[in-house]
Amino acid sequence: MTCLASQYAVNEVERNLLAKLPAATATFQLILKAAVTIVPPPSSSLVRSVADQAHAKDVPILAAAIANEVDFLATFNIRHFRPRKFPPLIRRPGEIVAHIRRSLIHLLN
Repeated sequence: MTCLASQYAVNEVERNLLAKLPAATATFQLILKAAVTIVPPPSSSLVRSVADQAHAKDVPILAAAIANEVDFLATFNIRHFRPRKFPPLIRRPGEIVAHIRRSLIHLLN
């Protein structure tokens, strides 16, 4: 499993953490450095092509997920995304962790 993020998404998380939970910013930075690969921004044409599939501020995040052919897009704002094509499946982080756990248990059986 690889965790990918665009710099746009990282900036969005940092902005939200600073506004709502500033004490978590240092922990986020540690996780980011240890476990996340930053991907290049999506092309402008891809961003335009998915503009109607997410809230305006989330369109670049969806476009980056599509450009990098991810299986899941983790967000607490699942209602902000309306992709016409799957993957990515839009899920809350806890739902993705649960899916990974189920997959690992299945592999062990």
